[in-house]
Amino acid sequence: ATIAHFTVEKFSEMLIPFPSHQEQIAIADYLDRETAKIDALIEKKERLLDLLALRRQALISQVVTKGLNPDAPTKSSGVEWVGDIPKHWKILPLKNIFEAISSGTTPNTTADKYYNGDIPWVTTSELRETVITRTDKQLTNLALRDYSALKIYPPNTLLVAMYGATIGRVGILGISASVNQACCALANAINSNFKFIFYCLIGGRDWLISLASGGGQPNINQEKIRSFLIPTPSLEEQRAIADYLDKKTEQIDRLIEKVKEAITLLQK
Repeated sequence: ATIAHFTVEKFSEMLIPFPSHQEQIAIADYLDRETAKIDALIEKKERLLDLLALRRQALISQVVTKGLNPDAPTKSSGVEWVGDIPKHWKILPLKNIFEAISSGTTPNTTADKYYNGDIPWVTTSELRETVITRTDKQLTNLALRDYSALKIYPPNTLLVAMYGATIGRVGILGISASVNQACCALANAINSNFKFIFYCLIGGRDWLISLASGGGQPNINQEKIRSFLIPTPSLEEQRAIADYLDKKTEQIDRLIEKVKEAITLLQK
């Protein structure tokens, strides 16, 4: 009723085709050879996926820290994950870039009055380095009234997962929405391009995760995110870098999708 199961009795009564012993051996040998070929192809495709993901990460890290001009004179940033930066760039903490950095909460999950409303509510499972245009769950106005930690953040707010399996993962709000307690929301960028900062968070993700504390479930608290240092070129350069990375990452993402489709077909 609640957990699908297959009994020993049902298993022992299952009917299968039964050729001669010699044919069974021939079929088994054939399938060993053919499935080994397919498995080898799948393994190659999976290695290619890993390489494409590394290429994507390396591209983002390189461009957000070095810019688009390889001949620009550089200086030390003093920040380990950033390294050298163009001389005319600055280093700023995120708290100096956003008007608001905060998180949300989870209303009582047994109270139906707080759910199935009109207010999108983001959880960390929905942070996939993309623009969020819909959420699995929605809250009611009553939830916002009863829980002061819940706020509605505007489109272009950046979200960072602070703990759990998705720690360090980021997303961009494409809609007005609220968030749960595991999402850190960075709203209203001041004289900055939110997409450039989005790429900075991806480029510096490994370093940000390394700052996590805690035993069983390491977490990045809001203070660490507020203090996180990123390179900041001029607004014009930020836009140019964001546009460049939009195009380049889209090309890599298309390749990744094609490889995933190929793996699915090979498995079938």
